Amino acid sequence: MKVNRIFLVLAGVLLLLPAFPAQGEPLVVFCGFANLGPAEVIAAGFEEAAGIEVELIFGTGGRLLAQIKLARRGDIFWPGSEDFIELARRDGLLAEQDHLVAAYHLPALFVPPGNPGRVEKLADLARPGVRVVIPNPRATAAGRAAVELLEKNGLLEAVMENLAAFSATPPQAARFAAAGQVDAALTWDIYRVQFGRLVETVPLDPEVFPRLVAVPAAVLAGSRQPEAAAGFLEYLDSGAARAVLAEAGFLPPEAAGRFPRAELGGLYPLPPLNHPGKRP
Repeated sequence: MKVNRIFLVLAGVLLLLPAFPAQGEPLVVFCGFANLGPAEVIAAGFEEAAGIEVELIFGTGGRLLAQIKLARRGDIFWPGSEDFIELARRDGLLAEQDHLVAAYHLPALFVPPGNPGRVEKLADLARPGVRVVIPNPRATAAGRAAVELLEKNGLLEAVMENLAAFSATPPQAARFAAAGQVDAALTWDIYRVQFGRLVETVPLDPEVFPRLVAVPAAVLAGSRQPEAAAGFLEYLDSGAARAVLAEAGFLPPEAAGRFPRAELGGLYPLPPLNHPGKRP
């Protein structure tokens, strides 16, 4: 099986790392929803090769940050963007100032099969009557990225008038499009892999993207097993783990040249937002 071959390659990488002391509890990774598929593959490979159990806790960046603050436990924070890593750093939740960038991703435009709303380009989201959904930008990295994309292209105010809802999670936005409940969803590009033919992807000009959103990971200050946590990050930075991320639809660092206007990583200050609050 393809997944088994990935595990074996990853195991080969990890055997080059130092041995970790025996642990009586799992390595706890707070992981953004966008990373769900590859995170499960990577964590399973790490468990197999290192003999360390990994507990993956999934959620939106905002919810994970709140859990970390409340529990003051866990070993790794692996959200969907550097915005949430920076918030964690400001709150003293990270063990070090630096963090790993595992990959990049960017928003994509999804429509229901057949494209009944005739959405052909980003600017069509501002056309009167087009029903749009994006993830909640206050809680999700995907929502922040969608708002930044719209703002930098002069479309934010008009698209907010067409907003049917802020979805609770990034994949939920794609599900609304798959079900035909909206004319278009603006969420992470990786869902073209996960949703397949359930949605259609509207190609966007590379010039419209102001930023490639970094997918970061960092060791938490409250980690009870910092050596194993650092090993997990080294594992995540390997070529084999990056291949798992690329297969799931994430962008490798070398793909940045395809987006001439885009900054690499960094933070985006969210502007005040108004929307009608309708539901799809």
